[in-house]
Amino acid sequence: MTLLNPLGLLLLLTVPAIILIHLFRHERRRVEVSSLHLWRQVADRHSRRMRPRLLRNLNLLLQIAAAILASLAVAQPQLPVPQAAAPGGMVLIIDNSASMQTGAVPRLELARNRARETIGRASGATQFMLVTAGPRPRIAQTFTTDRDLLYERLREIRKTDGAAELEKAVSLAASVVGEAEAELVLITDGAVSAARLPAFPANLRTELVGGAYGEWADAANRAVTVLELRTRPDGSAIEALVGVANHAPDPTEVRLRLTADGETVSDRAIDLAAGEERLFTSVIPRTRATVYTAELVANDDALPADDRAFVVAGGERPIRVHLASTGDYFLESFLSVYPNVELTVSEQLRHPLSFDLLILDRIPAPSGLRGNVLALGTSLPDGPFAPESLVASDHVASVRQDHPLMRGVRIGETRIRQMLVGEWHPRATVVASSGEHPLLYTFQDDRLSLVGTTFALSDTDLALRTGFPVLMHNIIERLVPVAPTGELGYARPGSVVPLSVPPGEEVVVITPDGTPLRFAPRTSRLEFSRTWQTGLYEVRGESFRSHFAVNLLDTDESNLMPRMEEVRTEAGTSLVAHAPGRPVWRWLAVATLVLLVLDWALWARRY
Repeated sequence: MTLLNPLGLLLLLTVPAIILIHLFRHERRRVEVSSLHLWRQVADRHSRRMRPRLLRNLNLLLQIAAAILASLAVAQPQLPVPQAAAPGGMVLIIDNSASMQTGAVPRLELARNRARETIGRASGATQFMLVTAGPRPRIAQTFTTDRDLLYERLREIRKTDGAAELEKAVSLAASVVGEAEAELVLITDGAVSAARLPAFPANLRTELVGGAYGEWADAANRAVTVLELRTRPDGSAIEALVGVANHAPDPTEVRLRLTADGETVSDRAIDLAAGEERLFTSVIPRTRATVYTAELVANDDALPADDRAFVVAGGERPIRVHLASTGDYFLESFLSVYPNVELTVSEQLRHPLSFDLLILDRIPAPSGLRGNVLALGTSLPDGPFAPESLVASDHVASVRQDHPLMRGVRIGETRIRQMLVGEWHPRATVVASSGEHPLLYTFQDDRLSLVGTTFALSDTDLALRTGFPVLMHNIIERLVPVAPTGELGYARPGSVVPLSVPPGEEVVVITPDGTPLRFAPRTSRLEFSRTWQTGLYEVRGESFRSHFAVNLLDTDESNLMPRMEEVRTEAGTSLVAHAPGRPVWRWLAVATLVLLVLDWALWARRY
């Protein structure tokens, strides 16, 4: 049996109250006595018989039964309807997006209960697979008949602050099932517009939890839906575009506050009609702040995750570049003026733990080198290239213009006097070559990110060509993904955020709820993927500190009202199932009313 509103069982607390009332109340009875002094004997006899008669009080039993039935009726129970599972099993797709964390009983918990009931109704031989449909859909459990394992995986499904990717989740489930005759069951709150719903497979069944189509129960929500910042061309100020929405049935007033590093730069009251979304512009005179915030002040609604949005200025930590070179004027000149670079130059290689990018210009490299390396005219002992000899060359003959390193670069006419040749690792990617001999290559493994050339800059006229600065910029951007100084941005929930960190240094990422996550990256690029919460993340190391922001900013996800009345499938349209079984609350309500009428009739007959 399913309870659509489990909080209705709180009415069972009236049963002890009813018993106490009957236990201590005195019934009025007409007693005729011949003398006033006999009243005391009548009172004593009534007190001694009160509790034994309590058990035989039919009114009490009727009232207790009525309270129990009324509580069950408010809880809205439904009897399960047996359903035959497909021969290939069943895939349960659980929506765990931001809207699923709302409600007196969280919608995600209702979805878990619905999934447990579906599993419990099926035969023991039926196989089930679990898929989550949050901002980054994934398979929570492959096909299995182990009920205990399935229930454990259901408990482990976490809430997220991102938008639901229903299409990707259904496509993931369908790709795993393949040609097997399996049924797909999407369990969601339906808080998604029809425009974002694709045509689902014909074997998909959709079930709603948390409310029926068009109901506003637990759905009133106000949200920040847009936050875009840009610096004026003259650098005098920052222009902010902020969107605010009122996803509620009634008009409301909200306070929108903009801050720069905690200092208020704008504070205004906004009147919003029911269902209205408006855009506002503001000018922020402070242009050197690190964190900009748009916040709905004192906004008490169903979903706090969209009440604030952050934008973080990039380039908080400079790119530490160690150039080991015997001397190259063009290379040093370029790096000295490159934005946000802290340059160290030496004629020999120092201890390689304090750099973001190591550039070896004809300097021999030690074995076991880790991190981001640009090797010019040299090789790494355990790298992808083992040089054997030095040969003469003429010019660049072949270039992969589709490669990111070649974006905006034309080096086909570059003259090269000599280059190294030798054996190559099959995992190396050749970007430019002269005949059959590679000139520019890349290599990536779990410890090393490498861009290398088989020629030295002194043996070519590349540094004199206009493509040289662009090529160097592309190389630095590939090896060290640090946002340029002044760049303003944020990430979406569930996205992967690349963090530039010193290799070999312990890094701590503190999530918005204060949870510290520790990492020991081998290279200077840390791919952080645990971005399930919206808010401001802090990144700490022994030698640096930075931030990045994760925002929902999705007006469709902030609208918590169920909007899925039907879904389009390959076979046409199908209605969304609002319940998995047969409702019985109406019969319980009628039975409660009958018991109350009987109780009244007995009471009236007695008096």
